[in-house]
Amino acid sequence: MANNIIESNRRKEKLKNDGFLYVFDRVNATKTIKFWRCELKDECRGRIHTDMENNFLKIITEHTHEANISKVEALKIVTAVRRRAIGYQEPPAQIRANVITNSCISSPVLAQLPSANSIKKIIKRARKEKTETPSIPKQPVIKQSMNELIINAEYQAYQQIGGTEGDNFIADSNFLHNNEPQQLDHSYPATSTSQITPKPPKKPKLSMKFSMSHCFTDGKLFI
Repeated sequence: MANNIIESNRRKEKLKNDGFLYVFDRVNATKTIKFWRCELKDECRGRIHTDMENNFLKIITEHTHEANISKVEALKIVTAVRRRAIGYQEPPAQIRANVITNSCISSPVLAQLPSANSIKKIIKRARKEKTETPSIPKQPVIKQSMNELIINAEYQAYQQIGGTEGDNFIADSNFLHNNEPQQLDHSYPATSTSQITPKPPKKPKLSMKFSMSHCFTDGKLFI
């Protein structure tokens, strides 16, 4: 039953039963029974079994501590506040008042409840978690060889414009053009039909030559 499940302050689901809180352990081999253990697993070995709808079946191991009904009921109210905050756009004060009024809370339970400011933060956090967009998981990269690649018939036809004749694509030489999807048997390098643009010729390097018809000296000339 959903009413038996409450949430802890850390948003972990727990099962309440007779003033005790349990955390889920596992299911049996036939997936018909749930195994629950006491939330104080380091101090208590209390265990119970429920059906798959969280209805109590039997006690397996008794607890070694006393039940705390007030604490369990207080957590139940906080869970109700959180669920109402998600389902209704009411002010925090109104949510708190509605839940407490409908729950007929006793004084010991009121003493266990969080303060009004803490409940306001709980409501704000619950609404924020609801509106946050979950991250998109990364898709695994699937490696596929050419022998496993299948190209449907509608993608096998193309119109050649310009260029030279010849098998320029894999489909030209290795596919039967029919309505059935064909599978690649071999891979061939695709060639380009476009002409290569020639590079512009290099500009010649300019060289400077000097000619001398007369030479003036100071009277001494060594050759």
